[in-house]
Amino acid sequence: MKRAEGYLAAINRVGIVKEYFGKNLIKDMKIKSCEIREKTGTILVEIPLGPQMLNVLGSLHGGAIATLIDQITTIAIALFDDRNSVSTDLSISFISPISGGNKTIDVEAVCHKSGKNIAFSSAEIRTNGRLIAKGQHTKCLLSSKWIDYKL
Repeated sequence: MKRAEGYLAAINRVGIVKEYFGKNLIKDMKIKSCEIREKTGTILVEIPLGPQMLNVLGSLHGGAIATLIDQITTIAIALFDDRNSVSTDLSISFISPISGGNKTIDVEAVCHKSGKNIAFSSAEIRTNGRLIAKGQHTKCLLSSKWIDYKL
């Protein structure tokens, strides 16, 4: 869990820009569990469904879903791989809508493999056990390391 928190602190303190797209989506995120096994990592987070995440119809916005899957799968990779990364592919299936209100969503992300140059991950977004969306994320691993950022 400390490694996931360290990654979040690193990107929030050392980013090229202090305000970046998606920052507000994860500021209230609560890490519920982390697991590292050999070359795979799993993270489960809980996020309150805030108004900034909703579309004009009051449902969770598809862009917010994509951003959450992008960011949380990146944390799953960072659980055991120190390298910075950039997205090469992000595929999302929107399964069921969820409207706003006093609700939370759970995002579980898994890094399936982190190789020499590419990492493969996936995530599911749920509320009360109901599947909202799922996605697959492929990232190119860079030579620079997030862990080198001064905290």
